[in-house]
Amino acid sequence: MTTETIKGTEALLHKVFSDDFAFEIPEYQRPYAWKQQQADELLLDLIGALGTTETSVIGQATPYFLGSIVLIEKEKAKFEVVDGQQRLTTLTILLSALRHVITAPRIQASISRFLMQEGDEVLSTLDRPRLKLRQQDAPFFKKYIQDNGGFAELLKLQTKPATEAQENIRANAQHFADALAKLPEQDCQRLVAYIAQRCFLVIVSTSNLDSAFRIFSVLNDRGLDLAVSDIIKAELLGRLHSSDSGHTDEYQRRWEALENDLGRDRFQTLFNHIRMIHSRKKLKGTVLAEFREFVLKGRPDVGAFLDQSFFPYGQAFETILKVNYQGMDEVAARKVNAALKWFSYIDNTDWLPPAILYLKKHSNSPAQLVEFFQDLERLSAFFMFVRPTINVRLERYSQVLEAIDLNANLRADGSPLQLTQEEREEAMQVIEGDVYNAYPTVRRLILLRLDSEISAGGATYELDRLSVEHVVPQTVKPGSEWEKHFPDAGARQQMIHRLGNLVLLTRRKNSQASNYDFAVKKAKYFSTAEGVTNFALTNMVLKEDSWTSAHFQARQTDLSQRLKAIWRL
Repeated sequence: MTTETIKGTEALLHKVFSDDFAFEIPEYQRPYAWKQQQADELLLDLIGALGTTETSVIGQATPYFLGSIVLIEKEKAKFEVVDGQQRLTTLTILLSALRHVITAPRIQASISRFLMQEGDEVLSTLDRPRLKLRQQDAPFFKKYIQDNGGFAELLKLQTKPATEAQENIRANAQHFADALAKLPEQDCQRLVAYIAQRCFLVIVSTSNLDSAFRIFSVLNDRGLDLAVSDIIKAELLGRLHSSDSGHTDEYQRRWEALENDLGRDRFQTLFNHIRMIHSRKKLKGTVLAEFREFVLKGRPDVGAFLDQSFFPYGQAFETILKVNYQGMDEVAARKVNAALKWFSYIDNTDWLPPAILYLKKHSNSPAQLVEFFQDLERLSAFFMFVRPTINVRLERYSQVLEAIDLNANLRADGSPLQLTQEEREEAMQVIEGDVYNAYPTVRRLILLRLDSEISAGGATYELDRLSVEHVVPQTVKPGSEWEKHFPDAGARQQMIHRLGNLVLLTRRKNSQASNYDFAVKKAKYFSTAEGVTNFALTNMVLKEDSWTSAHFQARQTDLSQRLKAIWRL
């Protein structure tokens, strides 16, 4: 059994940027991302901590704590940075900026030693950066930040940097140069002395990535999160590099392109969805541990896994999220996307693993995709309506995953994708009941599905402005038209929140107007100046000259039957 070694120590900056440490940012890390705001906060904090301390007594000044960094010790004095990249990079830029504005040759030379380890002609060693960024940005950083004279060239650079990280480096360098130029040189000399002598980091180092990640999870302070995707990427590309180094760059490019297309947050969720596809169980441990156990275990060919599983899953996930299925049959493709769009109204994501798996397996069969996604949306809507426990939902979706994997007939009676007669009756009870006081997400889905059906799918919605309103008001004034047409208060209360009495508006208007008689309410509350609304569901009501219990009942029956047909209930 290998003993896991964890070391922790505090070190002043002149020791951090010394021969004791050679830092390297591993390829799985995020690029340098600090903007001017974070860089400015660091500089102002340091200037504030320094205060008016004279150069002669800086060694006794109040120390400044820069937080902790987490490292993996690869070999003696060589470390990978797991957490702390943003601070180490920004401090290096700041030291380079100080070297640029300070004119004293000996201080410039001293700062240069913080940035570069000097080579030794006798030992035949070359100059080496104290901090090496990721492969894409390391040459840029060395040339313009760490090499002598590079900072001045960077400030005059006319071409756009090749990466966003390089643009952040240039922007922060320019900001530091502008800010320091406003200070007397003596203050800049005091600042660099203070940074070297009285600023310190807590350095936590270990010998492996798992241990470093656990430490990072506890100590994470500033900087960007190191997520499950970063760990898996490091493991897979590391294994790939050792067996097929010629293709590592290509796979890294594809990985980062997928992450960029999905966005970092959604990209993280992809790993849990893939885990669910393979484990078909509720998460009990960590996503990282279960992804390794159920997805990666027994897969020696990393390239095959990435080509045949991971990237196709990711592409399917992106298609679903962006509602952007494309196929040779344009009519069928439109139907697939029409089905996919309704999943954005489902208030959980448990349906995603079956959706991803099916699209991956049947991406070239649009007719099958239409049927599958219509049925899956129906099942997910049913779960929204009846609100079972998450365990019930996950067990059902696990059964769907197994049926997909076995190529079972998903349309057959008894398929886990289909609703039973009892479930269809439960769904209809929700639809025909008190819809207004259902969960807001349920109410919204039901009414928007109806509106889309009535408008033949031509409507678009601004959900942040969506309002559900009543035809017969919730409060009926004595002697009003509403009391005349709906005299039985008990019967009125039973119908007030049901489908037949609900309409959609684009914004909430004066609540007092909601109690107007029907003709006035249509003109001043339900419609625009043109006498119509954005919603077909509401325009149905505007066509009526009056509103009685007969109108309500006819509309209630019509709308519930439409939903019964939409969801095959």
